[in-house]
Amino acid sequence: MLDKQTERVFSIVSKECEGSTFSVIQNEDIFDMLPKKNPMDIDGLHSVINFLSSLEFLDIKIMDEKVICILVLPKGWLYLEQKKNEKKIKKAQMIKATLPISCLIIIFVLCFLATFLCLLMFGLNNF
Repeated sequence: MLDKQTERVFSIVSKECEGSTFSVIQNEDIFDMLPKKNPMDIDGLHSVINFLSSLEFLDIKIMDEKVICILVLPKGWLYLEQKKNEKKIKKAQMIKATLPISCLIIIFVLCFLATFLCLLMFGLNNF
């Protein structure tokens, strides 16, 4: 499991890399795609890239102050697929968990409306 910042960098890098060839990415492009509330400097970026390489998610060909030439390895692609599937499962579980509550609310509202309509149609003095 990766921390949020590492996962964001990996996600950005993987979108820039296509297929099974090395891709050259400008460091500035990565910085531009990161959230501004948690800025990262060049040393932090290189540290994250090196960490991802140590996990065998990336292969680094060149890494300097301006560009990074990397390849996302199969283990990295597999990690990204697993994260996507986890998000889908969590979303399905959330829907499944909220469905009974939603049904109860709808039933309550329908009963309330039915009672209100009966009162309007037959008048209050018949009850």
